[in-house]
Amino acid sequence: MFLVDPRQTKHAPGRPKIGRARLPWIQRLHSYGLLTASFRPSDDVVVWRSYQRQRENLVRYAAQHVQHMQKTMEEMNVKLTKWCPTLSA
Repeated sequence: MFLVDPRQTKHAPGRPKIGRARLPWIQRLHSYGLLTASFRPSDDVVVWRSYQRQRENLVRYAAQHVQHMQKTMEEMNVKLTKWCPTLSA
């Protein structure tokens, strides 16, 4: 069993309208060699990508919170960039 892009089966002739009738039709297309497997990375790569995605989200959220705090401080007439030049970058 492998994953197939649905666009490969969408435009093939003789496609049945009913869902259950499609299964043997898709198997027939596969037996004729008309379907190619989609790329599926290994499980280790999938896990690593999810960790990277989570890390990117956390970094983005942290930056948004810092900007929110800076804006709030500026609304209170406290300018942090005046005392801490690293925040102005």
